[in-house]
Amino acid sequence: MARGELHVQLYIHYADDEKFEEVSRSSRLLYVDSLCLAKELLNDGEISPAKVHKLMYPESKRAASRAAAELVDAGLWQWDEKRRVYTITAWLKRNKSRSQVEEDRHKAEEASRVANHKRWHVARNEPDPKCSLCVEETPKPPSGSGSGIGSACGQRSESTETETETETETKNKTPLPPAPSATHGRASAVAMQEPPDGDPGPAERLVVAWINSCNRRPSRHVINDVGRLVAEMLQDGLSPADIERGVQLWQSRGSNPRTLPSFVNQVMNANPSNVVAIGGRLQQRPSTTDQRVGAALELAAKYAEEDLA
Repeated sequence: MARGELHVQLYIHYADDEKFEEVSRSSRLLYVDSLCLAKELLNDGEISPAKVHKLMYPESKRAASRAAAELVDAGLWQWDEKRRVYTITAWLKRNKSRSQVEEDRHKAEEASRVANHKRWHVARNEPDPKCSLCVEETPKPPSGSGSGIGSACGQRSESTETETETETETKNKTPLPPAPSATHGRASAVAMQEPPDGDPGPAERLVVAWINSCNRRPSRHVINDVGRLVAEMLQDGLSPADIERGVQLWQSRGSNPRTLPSFVNQVMNANPSNVVAIGGRLQQRPSTTDQRVGAALELAAKYAEEDLA
């Protein structure tokens, strides 16, 4: 069953029902077609005379009225004189009403909206000022401190300094370089800030140097991850020189940004004889053991070819 298709419930032996004993084949076909039309229009099983004539085409209007009368006489349809429509008698017994269908759709849409809110806004800690759930969950600021969706979802007034998520999480860590944009309605995790003396901090210098070494500017998420990890390693007392060498090694491998600390650790603790600089970047020296094994395998293959010859 393809998604979005509509179907009606019809018992395969419906024609054996006693109500269909005196009903012609044309009337039975009209009954089945009326089920499909009612499901499509979501009209609680109501069929107007005009719709009856359309369903019976190319039969004449007289033949359509006669077939409808058969269904009414058999109790399969009912005629509402006041509203001038036919009603499928058993429709609401086996199908949901229009109000029930609309209520189910509303519940499904609301559940989907809440799920998307939890996935994209709550789990990632990225409130969206256009999301009503984000606005509802964000506490109102105290009187005099400013208000508005922008403030509630991570942006402050232009007259105040930007407080980044990195600073909030690490309690005044060294500021990091800026993200490409702030169009997502929240302060960037690595917004550019200068220390009071005007000189950039070590974390900012390291990350800016890495960005400048790239052929194209990395995405905002990659810059955020690298900036956060560099700031944490500096806070742990790691040398900026070791971090810089680790960044170069990580960049040469093209690994996940979150693996950066392992490359810094490799630079700090690996055997220096196994690490060489190639093209200005750190690379691992090939293992001599692997070279010897490869040479032995090549020699064995050569002998095998000579034996076959």
